[in-house]
Amino acid sequence: MALPGASAVKVEYRDGEKGPWKRLALAAKGGSLRGALVMDVPVGTRQRWWRITPAFGPSDVAQNLELSGVLRKGGKKFGESTWEQPLRPVDILADGKGDGPQLSSSAWSEYAVRVRNLLPGPLDGLKFEAELSCTGAGGENEGPCDGTDGEPGFVAQYFDGGGWRPLEIGETSGVTPAKSLLLQEAAHIPAKGEKRYRFRLKATSPLAKHFDSGALGFRMLDPKLKNLQDAVLDYGALRIRFDAS
Repeated sequence: MALPGASAVKVEYRDGEKGPWKRLALAAKGGSLRGALVMDVPVGTRQRWWRITPAFGPSDVAQNLELSGVLRKGGKKFGESTWEQPLRPVDILADGKGDGPQLSSSAWSEYAVRVRNLLPGPLDGLKFEAELSCTGAGGENEGPCDGTDGEPGFVAQYFDGGGWRPLEIGETSGVTPAKSLLLQEAAHIPAKGEKRYRFRLKATSPLAKHFDSGALGFRMLDPKLKNLQDAVLDYGALRIRFDAS
């Protein structure tokens, strides 16, 4: 990634949690943007808070913004640390306001998200996933939204542009606890464009008797990146409320 201008990155610091933020002046030097300040370090611990605000976006899928700090006195180094933040190439945004309709057995409840491409070029070869999980009493035991017989307590459909089609409910692999996988498909999103995903659910068992709440999660993955943490380009979730029926 080409080095951005000093005006494209804002680095600020403050002492303690409530002190005023002060901006650190930056200048290009040695292939990076650098700034320095003088500080006193008394005996004991001194908390200094930092924040960084990039005013630019990534130009490719997997790019990170790295901030390093070094403490020196004269020519002697006393310590250093590095902070790294991925630059998101996509945004997953929920449609509408609030958590959406309650999930019931009397009618379909529809949920939708938009995936927005933040890159100057198209996004190809990505994978979009949707999954549903439920949480038991006290916010514990997250897992599939199954009924008493161990079968999924709901049915799901996906709008593919021409109409609603049923979704086969599977189980996510390599995730503990397991969740119900609803959709896993290849995605293409044009440069600076977006794609809308629509789902609708209907309960087939009284989920409110078994669970406190549910979550419909969405994530965009780059299968070429083997490290799952790096492969997840963005993640979003909608809280699912259950009808008492």
